[in-house]
Parts: sequence; C-alpha cells; structure tokens
Amino acid sequence: MANKPTIDRHRNPCIPVRCDKDTYDTISKIATGKNLPMSDIVRSLIQDGLKVQGYIQDEDYLRQMVFAAVQEALKPSVDRLASIGAKNTQIAAASFFMNTYAAAAALPQRERTQVETAAGQAREMGIQYLRLGKERDIDTFIKQGTGEMISNLGTG
Repeated sequence: MANKPTIDRHRNPCIPVRCDKDTYDTISKIATGKNLPMSDIVRSLIQDGLKVQGYIQDEDYLRQMVFAAVQEALKPSVDRLASIGAKNTQIAAASFFMNTYAAAAALPQRERTQVETAAGQAREMGIQYLRLGKERDIDTFIKQGTGEMISNLGTG
C-alpha cells in the first residue's frame, strides 16, 4: 500500500522519504552551509528537479537556463573575437605611428610640424568615431573629417 501524504503542523502535505547516507550527508552539508533546515533544502532541490525535468513550467527559470547555455556555448567565440579585436587595435596603432613616422621622415625638418598636427587631428577624429551614435552616417562623418584635415593643410 502506497504511503499517503500526512499533514504537518503547517498544513502542507508531508512525504516521508528515505535516501542513502551520501545523499543525506550532502543535504546536511548544504543546510549547514546555508544555515537552513534540511527540509527547506530538500523542498528547494525537489522544486528545482521538477523544473529541470519540465514538470513545472517556470518561464524565468527556463529563460535563465537557456541564457546560461547560450552564454557557455558562445564564450569561446566571444573570447576569440575579443582577442582578434585587441590584435586589430595593436596593428592599427602600429600602422598609425608608422605612417606618421614615414610622412615626417619624408619631409624636411621645417615641414614636419604639419605631419604632427595632422596626426593629432586624425587621433581626435578616431576618438570622435568611437563616440559616433548609430543615427550618424559614417560616410558623412569621414567626408567632413577629411575635409577639415585638408582645409587645415596650409595652416599647420
């Protein structure tokens, strides 16, 4: 004959459960670590198990599980893209400095100030580019910035 749930003093059904010593010890350690009664831990574990098995529909819990699984699956790709982005930034900086050096080296000493000025303007445009909002057209930004740099050629 199957055990029928009994009613405890809190008016919740009570299900007597037996478990092996290792399971009991694990639940006991969790309860001690969280400073909670073992019954609270068992109820929580049962609820989580029912959610995982799909017996209880909990959209937030499912969303969290899917999010965690997607995050874990994408982490290697995200890390790889971050690494590629960092290397790209290093190469871009090296290219910027090499171009500045080559331009300055090709000019007589008295005309190098113009290269330094243009390099400073290019750097400022790069910073403005990073702050560019989605609503701003990149082509217009580049055209305006290039126009400003060209118009300053004779003033440096």
